[in-house]
Amino acid sequence: MSGEPASFVRVIFETVSPDSTFSGGKPAVNASIVGIIRGRSTEVKAQLLNDLWSLYKNVTGLSDDQLWVSVTEILRAMQWSLARSSLKSATKPNGRLRSA
Repeated sequence: MSGEPASFVRVIFETVSPDSTFSGGKPAVNASIVGIIRGRSTEVKAQLLNDLWSLYKNVTGLSDDQLWVSVTEILRAMQWSLARSSLKSATKPNGRLRSA
């Protein structure tokens, strides 16, 4: 969908309790997709947003006002900073990776 190799794509599914999403101050059924992308044209990002929106709507049956899709552009320097931060939290003080 994004043009990246499959090995570059990371997906996290997170379930939230029904009493933790609201719209207009009232409990509501909502869903969100948040993407982080680097180095894609405005056209590619727009197509990605449209594709994700359509796919999720078709699968869930949610209406437009129940779905939020966003893509955030990160710079290469930010990507390396995030990677180092993740690696740092995944390693022990001796430099070895923590076991899962």
